[in-house]
Amino acid sequence: MDKYLIESYKTKRLKDGLKPATTNRELRLISNMLNKAIEWNFLINNPFVGITFLKSNHVPVKFLGVEEIDKLVGFSSMWLRPILIVLRNSGMRTHELLNLKFSDIDFERKTMIVRSLKTNSFRVIPMNQELFDTLVWLRNNCCHPNTNKILPRADHQKVYVFCKLDGNKPDSIKTSFNKACRKAGLKANPHMLRHSFASHLIMNGVDIVTVKELLGHSQISTTMIYAHLSPSYKANTVEKLPWIGKGKFL
Repeated sequence: MDKYLIESYKTKRLKDGLKPATTNRELRLISNMLNKAIEWNFLINNPFVGITFLKSNHVPVKFLGVEEIDKLVGFSSMWLRPILIVLRNSGMRTHELLNLKFSDIDFERKTMIVRSLKTNSFRVIPMNQELFDTLVWLRNNCCHPNTNKILPRADHQKVYVFCKLDGNKPDSIKTSFNKACRKAGLKANPHMLRHSFASHLIMNGVDIVTVKELLGHSQISTTMIYAHLSPSYKANTVEKLPWIGKGKFL
């Protein structure tokens, strides 16, 4: 593989209809695979080193308003409803939610450990009252995914917070989520609840660094996509200089 083939690949993917950002993700994935091949002594060098990535336009992040989230919860099945409530109050990724275990929850301190397969890390999230109440309810109850009948949680169902009848974690929430969206007349996906969590925190005055920690971003630049939602963000930062208000020039 040489630089020409890489450039040809970029051109082909754009002609296939992929967005520049998606093509860039593919390029990074291939580059990471080649780096692993070098580490395992299958390859001498990585031809992707020094390549130029495609320029991509940054579009405003899409999130749901308060009324839209309430509407989505209202039209969801009883099985999906606690999932949506946990997502909107924690900002978890879907795979983090599906892997959440009761052993990760500290009900006394009202915190929970969220483990990310994406970043191979974990973070501690404080629980607000709605999240706490929902998890307490889930500790004692579960819902039949087909009949929506609420059942006492059996011993074999006490590992994963969200589980199937056999106690194993669900494979996905997409089918139930999409059904709720159709009923509510909304165009959304589960990841938008993560965006909504972060966006509403920013719009209500939570600082960007705290939001970064709650989301589990490794780089602050990733969290900065939400910064534009707080018009007073930059103004408030310079007003916090220690000498502000101690005197006037004239």
